Amino acid sequence: MKEVTLKIFASLLHWAKEPEVRIPIEGPTALRNLVEHLGIPEDEVAVVIRNGKQVKLDTEVTPGDIVSLFPVIDGG
Repeated sequence: MKEVTLKIFASLLHWAKEPEVRIPIEGPTALRNLVEHLGIPEDEVAVVIRNGKQVKLDTEVTPGDIVSLFPVIDGG
């Protein structure tokens, strides 16, 4: 099966519930759509790493990609 692996960190687990999620896709898909599918608000995602490189949510992912999602860090 063709899929993308999403690794979810810290407060983003509030929406995703699992630290690693595999989502089947047929071909190139906007990362934004996968985040929406998990119910994670876009404004909560601060850093996105695809296959070791930082990307934006409008980047297309393909089967086999590994994507890490990190939240906005708040504090002082």
